[in-house]
Amino acid sequence: MPAHAPYFIVYDKSGKILDIVQNPYRVGPAAGPKTAEFISGLGVKMFVAESFGAGRMSVILNSSGIKTVIFHGTADEAAKKLIKK
Repeated sequence: MPAHAPYFIVYDKSGKILDIVQNPYRVGPAAGPKTAEFISGLGVKMFVAESFGAGRMSVILNSSGIKTVIFHGTADEAAKKLIKK
């Protein structure tokens, strides 16, 4: 589940890595909502994960205007396929 990921990779519109940020909420109660709020604060437009589970993370991301996408593969593969160049 993405809420428990140790870090997130942030790409720009061309697929270049802008930043790798640690997830400060990966351990502890309410990881999903707290992580979603953290991601929202990064200003991203799309969040890609292999799954989102049954929690509220994707609902919070979507309500913040962030598109959620399920993708099976590496982060670089996702960037190449999903980011329009």
